[in-house]
Amino acid sequence: MTIHLAPDRLSSRFLPSFHCPVHLRINPSQFADAINRLNDLFDEAESITPGVFMENVLGCLTAYLAFLCIQTHYEKVLQQVTLAVKDLNETVFIPCGLLMIDPAERGLRVVSF
Repeated sequence: MTIHLAPDRLSSRFLPSFHCPVHLRINPSQFADAINRLNDLFDEAESITPGVFMENVLGCLTAYLAFLCIQTHYEKVLQQVTLAVKDLNETVFIPCGLLMIDPAERGLRVVSF
């Protein structure tokens, strides 16, 4: 089963709607909370903060060579997403007989179970 990106395609937000194949295994509120947790992390990754602005300025000034040495804010949050997926699997999905696949493994287009 896959959860696709929201139809607006302007952000990396997954639809927390509840699909039929999963409804027999997991509580709808747990499912929505898990998807919303991922959405919050992607919102954080795509937010523009002074730190992100300075990262980009540094990248431009160094012809993007700085990104060979430092990890960007987006990359750091993607690592948090990976950790969140592992945590959700351990606490929510595996006990229900499901396994969430990290969205980064699917090009950030879908969340797979």
